[in-house]
Amino acid sequence: MGKDGIRRMFLKHALFKKLLKATASGEGVLIAADQEGYYLEGGRWRAYLEKDRMDKETKSVIIGIAGEFPDRMPFVANGKYNQYEIQETIDIPLYLEQAETAKRKLKDTGVELKNYEYGCHLFQVEKEKKIVMVESRITEMISKRTAEKTEDDFPTNPYLIGDHEVGWFTDSMIFSCGTVELREGRPTKFVRILENYEF
Repeated sequence: MGKDGIRRMFLKHALFKKLLKATASGEGVLIAADQEGYYLEGGRWRAYLEKDRMDKETKSVIIGIAGEFPDRMPFVANGKYNQYEIQETIDIPLYLEQAETAKRKLKDTGVELKNYEYGCHLFQVEKEKKIVMVESRITEMISKRTAEKTEDDFPTNPYLIGDHEVGWFTDSMIFSCGTVELREGRPTKFVRILENYEF
């Protein structure tokens, strides 16, 4: 926690901003709120950040993409503040509950596959013979150094949520993303071999 009592997020701001910009210029970033925090979703990733413990830099990153924070109605930010509101409500409590109850600890294998669009980082599900892959542009955003500099909690191990989502948790933030599906070919065979290796 910083000297001002604000808990910093564990994502590198510059890379998080780059992800938000890329998402906003494509399918758009869904932004919603409940009384405690903000929910963001963009294609293959989701995040929840507590309002009262969000640092100014994180707020400025989000406002820079969305133009504002949601009040009552969730909205999608596309391009340069080309926003539109959506009529259905976003079930934030369901996301938080599923993230907490359906998680299994992952071990970092330290293995990267480069022949995917963004490259992939491999994790092994603890006590299971299963490997899951996450885009390297996501894992590169996770910043232990930022957390240590501000004496923040750092999520040392990611978790598999359900079967196809990987999440990082602290007491004030969740960031999760979809796993990358294996394609046929040599990388698939390599990963199958790794599944039988104890990391």
